[in-house]
Amino acid sequence: MPIQDRQRFLQTACLLHCCHAMIRSETIIKGIEILAEEIQRLHYSIYLHRPLCHILRKRGSSKEEFVRLFKGEYALLTDLRPEHIKTIHRYLSQESYWAQERSHETVLRSVENSLCFAIERDNALAGFARAISDRATFAYIADVFVLPEHRGQGLGKWLIEYIVEHSELSHLGWLLATADAHELYRKYGFESAQGSTRYMSRSPRPR
Repeated sequence: MPIQDRQRFLQTACLLHCCHAMIRSETIIKGIEILAEEIQRLHYSIYLHRPLCHILRKRGSSKEEFVRLFKGEYALLTDLRPEHIKTIHRYLSQESYWAQERSHETVLRSVENSLCFAIERDNALAGFARAISDRATFAYIADVFVLPEHRGQGLGKWLIEYIVEHSELSHLGWLLATADAHELYRKYGFESAQGSTRYMSRSPRPR
């Protein structure tokens, strides 16, 4: 994005925040939300954990900071855009072995109530995972995948390593379920749960 366009985008985003803080009219707020979604569709969400349209609906509800890391042509990020949700739903409901026919509404609710991690290239989703946690004692990794056309480049390793070493999650006890990725998770301290061929766990660590 050119510098001038980036500046205009950030100025517009700040204006939207100010409008939302000052205006109580539901009609006007709806118009602001539509404009925010259009800005988000054209390029980036504002630099917070939640996408811009979520900030307008739930201002101040999230304390997480926006994260964006780079590896070659790929970026690892902790915010999701609407087009990401569509790709996540398509993969889970049509291609995954664990979430066949999961509804779009269920996917959306699961994402909204999880700490999400995505990998993208050229603004298109390449991989995804989410963590479910009380952020005090326990965390569960769910819905981990890398799209077929992006596999073989270490993206799954990058994704899992970042999640389990996340500053708010690294000390927790972890649990996950997998049918075919045991060796990947063993590299990050997971062991098969006793008596199970699918569940794996990692013991809590001191902070």
